Amino acid sequence: MLTSPAKARVPSFLVESPFDTSVARRVKRAYSSLDAVSIRTGVFLRRYPVARTLVACYMVLLHLWVMLVLFTYTPEAHQ
Repeated sequence: MLTSPAKARVPSFLVESPFDTSVARRVKRAYSSLDAVSIRTGVFLRRYPVARTLVACYMVLLHLWVMLVLFTYTPEAHQ
């Protein structure tokens, strides 16, 4: 059933079985899809260091913006 080494690392409770309900199958497929996207993203960022640098800069700027908003926000009194 499991053929590639990457699929062999999937925990046994996430492998689809005939006894799964439809909701369980959808959750397991969603997990597999998200896992595949994250692996592709990691490979892309490993292959292109400029993209990795841009992502790191974006994360820093996003954190600085959030800190600015959090420290300068003053709640208004509602009447």
